[in-house]
Amino acid sequence: ESQPVSPVEFRILLNPQLAGQVSLMRYYFPGWQAQLDGRELALQPGTPYGQITASVPPGSYQLTIKFGQTTRWQVLNLVSLVSWLGLVVTLISTPSIKPMARL
Repeated sequence: ESQPVSPVEFRILLNPQLAGQVSLMRYYFPGWQAQLDGRELALQPGTPYGQITASVPPGSYQLTIKFGQTTRWQVLNLVSLVSWLGLVVTLISTPSIKPMARL
């Protein structure tokens, strides 16, 4: 049973008798994360379309798949923020240029 929480988060109740793979019809790319009853679970691109795929053991549990920011994206967001702040400080602290008076 699948319960979409939002466009970027899904909860799936599973009870497989054998180990296997679960595929979510969303394209895999860095940022997608999975938890199996709260424990991290590796995701990989599936075949043939590159959909989100996880290998699951037998048993009864909840699989949560959600999209979040990677460490790289967080660092790049911080660099962007610092750059914007630097630009604002530069614009505020630079004396304005007054037009020359006509003779």
